[in-house]
Amino acid sequence: MLVLTDVCDTLIDLNSTYDYIRFLYNEKYGNRYLWCLLLNRFFWIFSYILCKLTKFDIHRKLTFFFFKDLKKSDLNNINQKFWKFYISKKTKILDKIINHKKVGDKVVLVSASVNPPIDMLWNYLWVNHFSSELEENKWMYTWKVKRDLLWNKESLFFSKELDITQYNNVSFYTDNLSDIGFISKIQELAKNSNFFIVIKSEKIKSKRLKILSSNSIMNYEFIS
Repeated sequence: MLVLTDVCDTLIDLNSTYDYIRFLYNEKYGNRYLWCLLLNRFFWIFSYILCKLTKFDIHRKLTFFFFKDLKKSDLNNINQKFWKFYISKKTKILDKIINHKKVGDKVVLVSASVNPPIDMLWNYLWVNHFSSELEENKWMYTWKVKRDLLWNKESLFFSKELDITQYNNVSFYTDNLSDIGFISKIQELAKNSNFFIVIKSEKIKSKRLKILSSNSIMNYEFIS
C-alpha cells in the first residue's frame, strides 16, 4: 500500500514554511525588514488582491527571498532545535503515518512547503518526500525556486517522479483542497484510492463536501 500525506495542518499543526522562517528569524537568521513586511497586515491584503487579479503571489515570492544567501550548514545547525518545536505540534495523523510505516506500507510526504523544513522531517521520520525546492548555489540558497508544488502536486505524476500505478491501494491524507487536482489525478491513476480529509469544523466540512462532489471524488473520509 502507498500512503501519501500533506504536511502543513495535516501531519503537523503549523505551516512548515512560515513557522520555519519565524524560527530562523528568532535565531537571528534572515532579513529583519523582509520578515516585518511579510507580517504586515496591509501587505497581506495587497498581496491577496494582487493574486486574485493576476495569479501572481508576491507574498509567496518574497517568502522564498527570505532564504537568500542562507547557508545549508547554518540551517543544519539549528534544525534539531526546530524539530523539538515541530514535533510538539504533531497531530494524530502523524501517529497514523508512523503506524503505516510499522506495518510495511510505503509512506511519501507531498508538500508545497519549501524543502528545508520538509528535508528535516526526512532526517527524523525516514520517509520519502517531495516539496517545493529552493535553488542552491555553492551550498547557499538563492531567492529562486527550482520547483513550486503549490496547486501543482500532480506534476509529480507527469514527470514520473511519483508512480502510483504499481500499487494496489493508494491513500492520501490532506487538510487542504487546493490539493483537489492531485486528489483527482490519484483517483484516475490508482487501482484503488482512499482520501482522508482533515477538518476542524462542521462549517469547513460542508465546503469540502461541495468541492469533493463537484469534482466527482469518491471514497473519502473526514477526520477531525
